[in-house]
Amino acid sequence: MNAPSSDAPKFEIRPRDPRLAQWLQQFPPAVFSERLYQSIELLERYSVELAVDLCLQLNL
Repeated sequence: MNAPSSDAPKFEIRPRDPRLAQWLQQFPPAVFSERLYQSIELLERYSVELAVDLCLQLNL
């Protein structure tokens, strides 16, 4: 059985901006975990790709 191949590039997360820690220091570290950061990055990528796909479908 052949698995379908995906044209999507591998999801690679950019490193956090070190300045982010300064902005978030007043909050507990568990609130803004690495997992949350990765989820936000994934959501951003998904929304951009969805918008591009929609524009292509609408011939914009």
